[in-house]
Amino acid sequence: MLSVAGGKWTTFRHIGRTVMRKLQALPGHPLGDDFEPVAALPKKLPLPGVANPRAVAHRLLVDGPAPGPRMAADTARHLATHYGSLAFDIARLANEDPELARRVHPDAPEIRAQIVWARDHEWAETPDDVLRRRTTLTIRGLATDEVRADVRELLDKK
Repeated sequence: MLSVAGGKWTTFRHIGRTVMRKLQALPGHPLGDDFEPVAALPKKLPLPGVANPRAVAHRLLVDGPAPGPRMAADTARHLATHYGSLAFDIARLANEDPELARRVHPDAPEIRAQIVWARDHEWAETPDDVLRRRTTLTIRGLATDEVRADVRELLDKK
């Protein structure tokens, strides 16, 4: 068994090729002697959500999915720079449920739809998963008890 931990999106191809080479070097490896790990992994594969953040923010502000209130400019920029084109999926969540369009904290651009996205698509299970690892709310001193309770409540809903 070979475990990989701590990789980043920007190095996933290198890590994948390294793991495949390690597996191929094991006696009785299941990949076959003629398996070439470098050839088996795509050389170019865009990261999820790759898009121009300015274009995404512009579309969120101008085309914003209807119905619903227009998104605040700082929230649009935040979603665009952190999620790329996946920001449209988060905006859709906020449009479908206006409660998810509310800010997590009044002094921050993050919206509650990001909590649901983190739960449903990024395996977030605890308030710290959201507040410390998927946002910078804790670092900015905005992870109040009230915010933590709100995050916990959204994480518990399925």
